[in-house]
Amino acid sequence: WLIGSAFVYDILPELKESRPHLRVVDLLFNTVGHTENNRKHAEIIDLHLVENQEVRDWLLARGEQAGRVKVIESGVDLERHAPRDKAHDILSALNISDGAFIVGFSGRWSEEKDPLGFVEIARLTQATNVVFLMTGTGHMRERIEAAIAEACFPEGRFHLVGPVPEVAPYIASYDLLCLNSLFDGRPVVVLEALSMGVPVVASSVGALPELVEDG
Repeated sequence: WLIGSAFVYDILPELKESRPHLRVVDLLFNTVGHTENNRKHAEIIDLHLVENQEVRDWLLARGEQAGRVKVIESGVDLERHAPRDKAHDILSALNISDGAFIVGFSGRWSEEKDPLGFVEIARLTQATNVVFLMTGTGHMRERIEAAIAEACFPEGRFHLVGPVPEVAPYIASYDLLCLNSLFDGRPVVVLEALSMGVPVVASSVGALPELVEDG
């Protein structure tokens, strides 16, 4: 079972030759990144697992057999992520008032999630009662911190929280989850937010058009 390892892609021909009965299953989350290796070794991959229709259509358009592509949609625990009250202890610790409208970003701080775009959205927002809150971690932290400093936000406008032990209380505290990804698969954070009754505004990429009903 192969999940995006360039090393394993490279040794697939050798593995298949030495073990003729080996069956290879490749998991693809989106249409960029490891898809080049997938197509390069398409003849020795027996089954493709994908999360959304976009990746399935991408594979079929490039000659893959429909019988070798299986869509398995990811999901979340609806009891664990049921609607709940905001986490007032967290908001109090961040000095966020009860009347604030909280726009949240929870995800990897990497290029495909476009965390710098979220900072720019905050910079362009004019409403005075909106607070932006960002959880997550990743290699772009220094660039995010620099963008926040350059934006010169008013005190309390933008909260860069970073990694948290449990993200659900933060999501439940959002009035709106923002996922402005440049590309994506079937992001769990959107499923979690929707199951907790939190509205989502998101880019029209990957499975997001399947998850978020406009309006």
